[in-house]
Amino acid sequence: MGFHRKFSRTLLSALSVLVLAGMMVSALPQKSHAFAICVIPAGCPVANIPTLIQDINDTLTEFHEEGRDTIMEFISLSFQAHENWLTGVFFRNYIRPTMQGMTKQLSAVSIQQVAMMGMFLDAKQQLETQRLGGFLLVRYRRPLTLRFRKPGAPARCRSGCAADEAPSAA
Repeated sequence: MGFHRKFSRTLLSALSVLVLAGMMVSALPQKSHAFAICVIPAGCPVANIPTLIQDINDTLTEFHEEGRDTIMEFISLSFQAHENWLTGVFFRNYIRPTMQGMTKQLSAVSIQQVAMMGMFLDAKQQLETQRLGGFLLVRYRRPLTLRFRKPGAPARCRSGCAADEAPSAA
């Protein structure tokens, strides 16, 4: 283990020295040659220089206007092609299926959340019923029994209502 650690440190040191040396060599000044194009012909008299400069300006202005029109046409065609691709191909193949999947996922999660809320309320109701059952067991010394009547059977109540009274023999 010690050999590998020493070897990796030595290798890292050697690589950093090489990188630093390469950076120093690239930072040295290099010889460069300047190339210039002479616009004015050699045998031209000095009096024609303003005319020559005006001709050059007119030519550049003309090329600039033609170039601007060409560039604007190319850019507008490129944007139209990109818009068609974006709304046609990209949206149809990538965005719409992704949004449909997201809608499915959100619907499924919301249904699960509603089910969890229902389970929570059921558990709360059950705990309240158990607590009430314990109270009745302590107070009346008998467990809470829930009696369900069969469909069609008469209702019974403990408050002295008509259903608790015995039927009179008439």
